Amino acid sequence: MVFMRLVCLYLIYPRFTLGRLLHSEGKIIGGVYAEEGAYPFAVSFQFDFGRHFCGGNVLTEKTVLSACHCARLSREKRYFLFWRTETYAVAGSIDRTSKQTQKRLVSQFLSHKKCDVKQYGWVYDYGLAVLKNPFNILKIQNNIRPIQIENISLANDVQSMIRSRAVCRSMGWGSQVIVKPGAHYTGLSSVLKEVKINLMTYEACMELLCEPPKSRCVGDIEKRHQICGIGPDREDVCSGDSGSALVCNGKAVAITSWGPACGEYRYPTMYSLLNVPFQWTSGGNSILVKF
Repeated sequence: MVFMRLVCLYLIYPRFTLGRLLHSEGKIIGGVYAEEGAYPFAVSFQFDFGRHFCGGNVLTEKTVLSACHCARLSREKRYFLFWRTETYAVAGSIDRTSKQTQKRLVSQFLSHKKCDVKQYGWVYDYGLAVLKNPFNILKIQNNIRPIQIENISLANDVQSMIRSRAVCRSMGWGSQVIVKPGAHYTGLSSVLKEVKINLMTYEACMELLCEPPKSRCVGDIEKRHQICGIGPDREDVCSGDSGSALVCNGKAVAITSWGPACGEYRYPTMYSLLNVPFQWTSGGNSILVKF
């Protein structure tokens, strides 16, 4: 029982796990509440008792795209794929507690074949949740729609967006309160929030990441298939927002991965681009999934 509680704590508070502190970085600090129906692909991953811990995106009726580290457990500086048996994907409303949502049991979680921790952050941070029963996305006035990923032209589009420092949006039900800067965040939102994110050049991103007090000089971000974004002063994604989409010019271009903090310091957040080959592993077997 004690071990299971520890497991829950690891999964609930990851942003580096969440991508953040290898479990500290993954939220929306500041931002505004999203309008109903604005992000019909948004998913809240919850434990059986309703505790939200990560975000996701509806791909099909039975699959949800998220971050690999959302299902990773840290033990002795190693990371293991772990998925609680009674975990649910909840979608259909900006209010994750609403009776209007659809709640589906997750039967399996697949990790990208190359998902791993390198230095301070995650690489190939992609995960795929397979649902026991499908979402009903054909209902009239239904608020669930699959996310649209245009990965054919995405590489060129992203470079253009970076050069123009495009303003994008990220969303989530993550932590809203900074308890201890750079270490402890709380106050999960019951209503989906969004925050404006400015894309950064890789050079500007590395310059900020290498600054104290939480220096994270991770090397070539571009080779990690990630992009950098930063919110307005003291606003950012945080613990619980990992796996949620980054939308630029109406396109889903990436998902929230990791970052050193949640807006209290001027550090960027890393987002995993959606233009890489998706190859998943489960039980030693590889599965290639094409969108």
